Amino acid sequence: MKDRYFVHLAFQGTRYSGWQRQENGIGVQEIVEDAILKVWKAPATLHACGRTDAGVHADHFYCHLDTDVAPPPELVFRLNQFLPGDISIYTVIKMHPTANAQHDVLYRTYRYQIHRLKNPRKQFYSFWLPEYKCAVHNMRKVAEALEGKHDFGGFCLQPDKHDSTICDMQQVELLEIEDRIIWSFKANRFLKGMVRLLVQRLLHVGYGMISEQNFLQILKEGHDDFPYRKRISPEGLTLVNIEYPYTLATPH
Repeated sequence: MKDRYFVHLAFQGTRYSGWQRQENGIGVQEIVEDAILKVWKAPATLHACGRTDAGVHADHFYCHLDTDVAPPPELVFRLNQFLPGDISIYTVIKMHPTANAQHDVLYRTYRYQIHRLKNPRKQFYSFWLPEYKCAVHNMRKVAEALEGKHDFGGFCLQPDKHDSTICDMQQVELLEIEDRIIWSFKANRFLKGMVRLLVQRLLHVGYGMISEQNFLQILKEGHDDFPYRKRISPEGLTLVNIEYPYTLATPH
């Protein structure tokens, strides 16, 4: 019988076409699976906690694999030696055979950040939006309405591909710190393009391009018929936390 292991990792998504292995680009999955095969000698398909878009980052990301090959000594150290600098393995944890990195997730938390002053140290994790002038209090007001169970179909890139577009948004926060605006969204699930569409529409409220009532109408009706609909750039988006019903080791 094969043993099940969780792999806890992080990555900077700038160079990758998202997490998933794919034909027309390089996904993080491909790089990690190749490292596991090289170091662990365990050919395996990683089953991830979810997918990320091209250019999106993850501070905490989990996937699982099944193998009957015992992990070699200093596995994490050796994997990190083999992996490029923009992917890090935190730990490899032996789990119960039924533990599932995707289906057992309770909540995910995403953060989106923009900055006004151009800064080379921020360029990969924050979206440069020069000289933005927007009403943050208006954005914060409508963002509060996102909490709870709602039909987020109006903030989904491909709603027809989901069996349901209902999500339970546990928490939404909006912070303004010096030249930065930071959004945080915690929910039981996220739809395709959801966070980037939400942030873009919130900015439209802040700019006065759509009204607060327009935003709430998108949320209430589950579709978006207003102009300027697009996703904000991916580099400001990071998956910052994954919560499971069981405790997993977290790096200091």
